[in-house]
Amino acid sequence: MAYGLPYPLIDIEETKQHILSIYPKVNAKLLKIDEKMLAYSKLNLRFKRSLKSVKARWVLGLKGKCPIEKELSLRYRLKRRFKKGNVP
Repeated sequence: MAYGLPYPLIDIEETKQHILSIYPKVNAKLLKIDEKMLAYSKLNLRFKRSLKSVKARWVLGLKGKCPIEKELSLRYRLKRRFKKGNVP
C-alpha cells in the first residue's frame, strides 16, 4: 500500500517492459514510472494510441490526471499559444 490507496502496486520493471513491448518507439528513459504513478493509475495502465509528445501519456481509470499528464497538457497548450503568435 502506498500513499494511502486501497489497492496494491504492481511491479514497476514489469510494467515498463510491457509498455515497451506495445510501443517499441517509446524510449525507456522517457518512461519515468514510479510507485506513486502506478498507484494513481489504479492498475489500469493504458496508453493513448497517438502519442502527441515524446513522453508517454497516461490514461487513468481515476478522475483527474496524474502529474505527468498535467505537465504535458500545460506544455501542449503553451506550445499552441506560441505557435499562433499570441504571447501569454
